[in-house]
Amino acid sequence: MDSWKTTARGRQLQKLFKEGFIECINNNDTTFAKNDYEEQLDWILASQPLLSFISNVETHLTLDALSGHKPLNFDIPIEVESKSTSPRISLNFKAAQWSKFRSKSDQQLMLWHYDHHLDSTLNIKEHTSFINNSILVKT
Repeated sequence: MDSWKTTARGRQLQKLFKEGFIECINNNDTTFAKNDYEEQLDWILASQPLLSFISNVETHLTLDALSGHKPLNFDIPIEVESKSTSPRISLNFKAAQWSKFRSKSDQQLMLWHYDHHLDSTLNIKEHTSFINNSILVKT
């Protein structure tokens, strides 16, 4: 924040802070240390109300000499609502006996009278119902 090394992207981020879209936890701990240079480069950014739940922010020793970044830990003591179970039925299509299904469907479709004309709403509904029932025939 306000570092002499701030890039154009950093200035865009600072603009978001000033406009109030996001806020950061500021505990003044440095989060980067390398070659006698220390800076607070890593931040915890959030918007309200999440920001008010963040607590116990801790900075740890650097991960390795190459990166120089120090991990941050923090708590967010909120609970997630449990997801309700889906009303959809889950089917295992790999376990299906497709040859048996095809044979049974062919037998059922042979019962249809092909001389029926689809020239009315009732005939179309009847034909649709017959095809659906043919597909749903128990094997």
